[in-house]
Amino acid sequence: MECDIERVLWSQDQISRRVSDIASEISADFHSFSSPPVFVGVATGAFLFLADLVRHFSFPLTVDFVRVQSYGSGTESNGAPSISLDLKTDIKGKHVVV
Repeated sequence: MECDIERVLWSQDQISRRVSDIASEISADFHSFSSPPVFVGVATGAFLFLADLVRHFSFPLTVDFVRVQSYGSGTESNGAPSISLDLKTDIKGKHVVV
């Protein structure tokens, strides 16, 4: 597969460090909150990033996903995104990170 890659923009170590930096910033923001935040990923593209991110946290949290589509069966967006899979978690009154 690597022979198909013209150039690597960011190394695995660079990505890991940046995810860790983001997690540190989020941890600092949520340090004083009493209710656990809800992390929402846009499926399916976010699941690996979100999994790597939440592994850094030592506080309670919830993870959920939404699915949004605007392509239908074609290859061009119709310009009107719609939610095809909504959250299972009730986020009313909760801190949400998307």
